[in-house]
Order: sequence, then structure tokens, then C-alpha cells
Amino acid sequence: FFFSSRRRHTRSASVSWARRCVQETVITLTPRALMELKKVQTNDPSSEGRPLRVYAEGGCCSSVDYGMGFDEKKSNDYTLSFPEFSVVVDPESAEVIRGAIIDY
Repeated sequence: FFFSSRRRHTRSASVSWARRCVQETVITLTPRALMELKKVQTNDPSSEGRPLRVYAEGGCCSSVDYGMGFDEKKSNDYTLSFPEFSVVVDPESAEVIRGAIIDY
């Protein structure tokens, strides 16, 4: 999977800003990515019924590391609906990944 973002990554934005942005497109999944994620979910019984978590976390120095995996929804997560499954993003990650595109 390929992950790209069109914005510069900073961690200085507030959580309230992230809450406003959830109304905008936080993540775009291309049709190819949707198809491949569904295959992964179908072939992995432990992921059945779980949403896809997409996250960003601090990396080395000032870099940002991105990740994703099927996980349980937490109470403060934002939920994004896509065909046949949902994506969850925590508020801090939403600040960083807004506008990201996931492709395969």
C-alpha cells in the first residue's frame, strides 16, 4: 500500500482543529486500495468485523511514521465509512493525515 499526503506535517495543530476537519475528507482510499484491503480482511479471520485503523506517530527526529491495521474502535476515534468496511482515526492522527490518499 502507498500512503501520500499533500500537506506538511506538523503536530502543533489543536485537537479542536482536527474535530472540524473530520467533516472534510480525512483519508481517500482509491478503488484499488479498497479492493486489496477487502481481500486482506477476507483472508485474515482475526480482522473480520474490525475497522481499519490508520494512524500517524512521531518518528525519528521530526519525521512522521504512518501505519494501518485492523483494530478495535476506541471511544474517541473518528469513523469514516467506505464500501464494505470502516476506517477509524484517532484525533491526533487526524491532524497529521488530513488529505492523505491510500493507494495500492
